[in-house]
Amino acid sequence: MNEEEIEGIKSELGKGYKIFKSAYKYLSGVGTGSGGGVFSIPLNCFTDFVKQIDLVNGKDIRFAESDTQFLTLNKRSKPSNLNPGVALIRFQFLEIIVRLALKRYEDTKIASSKSEAIKMVYERNLYPSFGKDDSQKFRDERYWNEEVDNLLKSHVQLFEYLYKNYGGTHMKPGDQLFMT
Repeated sequence: MNEEEIEGIKSELGKGYKIFKSAYKYLSGVGTGSGGGVFSIPLNCFTDFVKQIDLVNGKDIRFAESDTQFLTLNKRSKPSNLNPGVALIRFQFLEIIVRLALKRYEDTKIASSKSEAIKMVYERNLYPSFGKDDSQKFRDERYWNEEVDNLLKSHVQLFEYLYKNYGGTHMKPGDQLFMT
């Protein structure tokens, strides 16, 4: 791969990142339960997702190929507290979508380049389901304001109590305190 192709891929990933992130946030929220405590996407949730967005359709890409990609990505990363090893975390999700996009659109000659294949996956497959979600608008209009800030500040002692007493339930010895 030459420098121009790499820059084209980076550019398209940047343009579609909001949609990729929106899909990941949704799927990792509904898919959590992999035993890791970290937001992640287990195989069954991912399989339903690629079927729903018509990225893996059984013709251009078989479901077995998608599952193989999923398992390969998980074997490469050592399981840890922040990477359950049986589910996709954010960088793995982005990588598998790129791999499947290249297989679906570039390998079948539907797209003329790698960057076009990535553009096609976020425009054709992801945008119809996840492109209309604007969680930032909610934050700006409803969450990041003085009224909510005052409410949180008035209950800071309760939050500190909860954190100190219930944080660390999934910690290993020597880990820094965190709450799941």
